[in-house]
Amino acid sequence: MDLVRGGLAIALGRRIFGAERALPTLLDRHHAARDFGITRRPAGLCKARDGASETRCEDGAMAEEVTKKQVTLTREAEGVYVARNPAGAEYRFGYNVDGALSAVELLMVAIAGCSATDLDMMTSRRAEPTRFDVTATADKVGGSTPAILRDIDVAFDVAFPEGPDGDKARARVAAALKSAEERTCTVSRTVVHGADVTLREV
Repeated sequence: MDLVRGGLAIALGRRIFGAERALPTLLDRHHAARDFGITRRPAGLCKARDGASETRCEDGAMAEEVTKKQVTLTREAEGVYVARNPAGAEYRFGYNVDGALSAVELLMVAIAGCSATDLDMMTSRRAEPTRFDVTATADKVGGSTPAILRDIDVAFDVAFPEGPDGDKARARVAAALKSAEERTCTVSRTVVHGADVTLREV
């Protein structure tokens, strides 16, 4: 059966059932390349190639890789904002932009997209999917309580063609999602484990 469904939805903060194999180092190399300008050392002082950031590694432990990421946001009009990255890519959004995703929806897209990238990379090398749909859902809590998203769920509905190559791709789905949830998806791991956010005036 070419449909991959049950047991493959990511319920953030919980383990995915059925993933037993570790992914090869190719996925780790992919993320290192994606966040360029980093290096890995097994012991001693670990420093980024540009010297901008560093961390201490215990002897024999895997080095922590630190890369500065930055985006800017510019107001064009009331409720109209343009986000840009250093490469020049931009996205216009806001409550006065027709057809644009909201900031909350962009967060959900980032969670889905980050893990989808991992899954796509590890399966499409075996076979092109015949279906690849991702649905992210969450409860937005507001009112008199501090605003937050709860119960974020990311469900992957993927299918591959019949045959040996499709079988190889299907066999990697659970392991790819497990790795994304526990190791490689920066966005979902940041949401699950939390990070300090500082809002300040310059």
